[in-house]
Amino acid sequence: MAMDSTNFDTFDSPAGGVELSDNLNDWRKKTNGIIQKITALQAEVDSGDIDDNAVVLGKLEQIANLKVLGNTSGSPANVSEVSILDQDTLSSNSATALATQQSIKAYVDSLKFSKTYRLISATAVAETEGFVTSSSSLSTDTGLSAAGIFDSSSATAPASLSWDDILPIVFASNVEKTIIRARYNWDSSNADQEEMTHTTIVIDWGNNKIYGSAITNFQGEVSIYLPQTTISSSATDYSFSTYLATSFAPALRIGITGSSKTITKFPFLRLSSNTPDEAQYEIENHIRG
Repeated sequence: MAMDSTNFDTFDSPAGGVELSDNLNDWRKKTNGIIQKITALQAEVDSGDIDDNAVVLGKLEQIANLKVLGNTSGSPANVSEVSILDQDTLSSNSATALATQQSIKAYVDSLKFSKTYRLISATAVAETEGFVTSSSSLSTDTGLSAAGIFDSSSATAPASLSWDDILPIVFASNVEKTIIRARYNWDSSNADQEEMTHTTIVIDWGNNKIYGSAITNFQGEVSIYLPQTTISSSATDYSFSTYLATSFAPALRIGITGSSKTITKFPFLRLSSNTPDEAQYEIENHIRG
């Protein structure tokens, strides 16, 4: 069979190119040299580096939709496909997947808090334990609905709110925190002296905590406080404690039901046998979303 010797010349064997006139020993010697060069070339390939920009994107294997190449093992490892998830709630909570820009923005936006304010005034009528418990204890010129005291996700009062018993005040599930600021005005034996009490109560529904404090200058400064306390899932009355010794027996309490985000009894401060002439409450809701 005819053989084109130029096919072998290009290998440039150390013993020279293979010729048709070569005897068997020459043939072996020259072909062994070619094998040696191929082996050396393979070693260089195995140990060699790829030049920068030598491999272009088009030369890589195609990958599935919403995946990228990477390593999420936390240690050196082979490159593999990494998923890209488009979940507005980040519900899968994956430790290895990436999130789209849109889903990150949607999730962060869902954590934003807005504030709503509710304002209501009460007369001096109050229960002995310091609660406002009936509609007669509220100023009739505004009423709860006009003041915006109702479920924060609705424009109307919820069915659980009765006008014969103004409480409970039920808040929507997306209310994370309720802050009550109360200002009580007192009659004073000194006509030139205005006496006020300022109270702040924080109901942290999201973390299931309640705390607050009040300070009054009623015939001498009185401070009372409620340390951070876990909210019970059932209806519970929370009492404030006297911080400074006083003979006026301060009584300030609030009723809460944690499981339904409900104020079961609205606070009304008493000092001994005295009740405020008027109380004004501001309710601030922090709402998720």
